[in-house]
Amino acid sequence: MPPATHKPTGLTPASFAPPCSAAEAAALEWQDFPPTPDGTLDTTGMTGLRLRCADCGQVATAPEPDGTCMCEDCGGEHFLVQRLVQRREVPLPQGASIRITRGTQRFVHIDLPEGAEGLTARYTLDGSPPNHNSPEYKRPFRLLKGTGQIRVRFYGPDTVSPELCYTPEHKATCALCGAKGTARGASFTCPECGGKSILESSGAWVPDPSANPLFSCTDCGVSFPLTPGAEEAKCPQCGATYHRDRGRWKPGPKDSRTYCPICRSSVRLGSHGGTCPLCGAVFSYSGGRWICQGVPRNCDLCHGRIYLSSTTDTCRHCGARYSYNRVSGWKMQGAQVTCVRCGKPFSASQTGVRCPHCGTPHLYSKGTWGLATAPRRTRPSQPPTKKEENELGCSYLLFVFFTIWVLLKTCS
Repeated sequence: MPPATHKPTGLTPASFAPPCSAAEAAALEWQDFPPTPDGTLDTTGMTGLRLRCADCGQVATAPEPDGTCMCEDCGGEHFLVQRLVQRREVPLPQGASIRITRGTQRFVHIDLPEGAEGLTARYTLDGSPPNHNSPEYKRPFRLLKGTGQIRVRFYGPDTVSPELCYTPEHKATCALCGAKGTARGASFTCPECGGKSILESSGAWVPDPSANPLFSCTDCGVSFPLTPGAEEAKCPQCGATYHRDRGRWKPGPKDSRTYCPICRSSVRLGSHGGTCPLCGAVFSYSGGRWICQGVPRNCDLCHGRIYLSSTTDTCRHCGARYSYNRVSGWKMQGAQVTCVRCGKPFSASQTGVRCPHCGTPHLYSKGTWGLATAPRRTRPSQPPTKKEENELGCSYLLFVFFTIWVLLKTCS
């Protein structure tokens, strides 16, 4: 029902409530006046009034000389009149209580003793203090999952009671380690790991950021809280495991075992990985699990750096085949080459080899097998013979005599 409008009379400057009087206290509230037969309201001697124009909503601040009021904006004379009152605080009614009934669902009951007619119970579920604007209790209601505390005040015509509080219990699950327990209210301290969780309105328990430090996962980048006093942690997103070493968090568990995919043996690994003692496979920790990087070695055929990741693997450079046996270890079986002349396959155990079918020479160079070209032959240098030495001496003497003859001819 909308509030009634009035044409006030008998107003004085003292009738208006000062602007600072609208404090949000539990015992202060604005009360509406009931409607009158002729629509006028005699406010003689009243204080703490607030007049809001019924036409434009402007709040009046001063009366007219004849004791009436007129809106300064639209000139209206009818107002929504409210009075600021302070309720008298009385003790809690004897026998008032809050209880929770259990069944398929939990319901909240606010009980009043007999003979407490005229009292109205107003409540809050978020832990804030109730006031005259809080919801009114009329019938039992279902307890929400995220309710941390129920607070109730009882209101009479001009009285108000102190608060009556009740903290319900909830089944809690630690958001850090998953331990089960019972929480009183919206906060839960895990008895196993000591981490603190808070209850959301959806009913989910999440880590309390004010009590648990956050750690950023180096694999997926997700930030998650660390358990106070814990020596190991696990990322909830990707499952990466971390451990504390001399006050610092480092990736990988402290000590664990895994199975080598190459030799099928159990390998004991440290915090930063390890090497299989049988086949030499190297392990690293990433994404919450141990990953086999393969067996590092230099290829026996092309001498390139390779990583063998299974019992039968090939060199990615020259194609040399390797096989692993627990007794003999790693053994090279040669590279599978296709002849460029006859097109028949054969096995090569050296970088330079001839096709056993057609005899074509093949050579491995820069990652490929190709046709080997024979180098050009050059005649080796030999010392001059006796005849060649005599001919060279005669030529030299003829050159000397010819030079002397030219000089004599020139002088004469």
